[in-house]
Amino acid sequence: MSSIVWIASYPKSGNTWMRLLLTAYFSEPDRPVDLEAISAKADCESRRVFEDTTCGPSSDLPQHIINATRPAFLREFARTKTPPYFVKTHEPFRTAAYGEPLITERSTKGVVYLVRNPLDVLLSYAAFLGRSRDYTIKKMANPRASTGGRDDGIDVSFHNPVGQWSDHVASWLDQSSVPIKIVRYEDLLANPQQVFADILTFSGLAHDA
Repeated sequence: MSSIVWIASYPKSGNTWMRLLLTAYFSEPDRPVDLEAISAKADCESRRVFEDTTCGPSSDLPQHIINATRPAFLREFARTKTPPYFVKTHEPFRTAAYGEPLITERSTKGVVYLVRNPLDVLLSYAAFLGRSRDYTIKKMANPRASTGGRDDGIDVSFHNPVGQWSDHVASWLDQSSVPIKIVRYEDLLANPQQVFADILTFSGLAHDA
């Protein structure tokens, strides 16, 4: 079943903001948003979710084998969810070891891709990392940049490559495997109600003003 709606972005491009909007929209009116129950978690990067879905340990599997099995894992994971099921990712659009895209229409209802002016991403990312702007510029231009779990050991989440900013954006804009809605951070900032309503419609949800 194609149930997953990905909330995808390069880091510091509005992903958490979008997830908070979704959390608030699905929460009871006049109640504070529970940050512990934020929508669109990174379920598909979680080692525990992977093992629960595939019914087997992953600690002995090298990363390229995990990548090769992820399309099948995502199909099975999506089969158990009611659409739209929102999932966060900072990964670029990429393929498994044998050439199949990791994210396909067999598991995906659609992708909301958030893109932000990279100069603003730089300032936000540098503050988030607690590093200098020069360091962050190099990270954003590094094709091997990553977030999440280590690539040299076991962690609660899998190693999550993000690459360089320009390649990340191009990977999602150039793909034709899954339906995608491009959302500019600046448009969401200028007109949040309309842009968010459009996202709900794209995801197959009713728009309750």
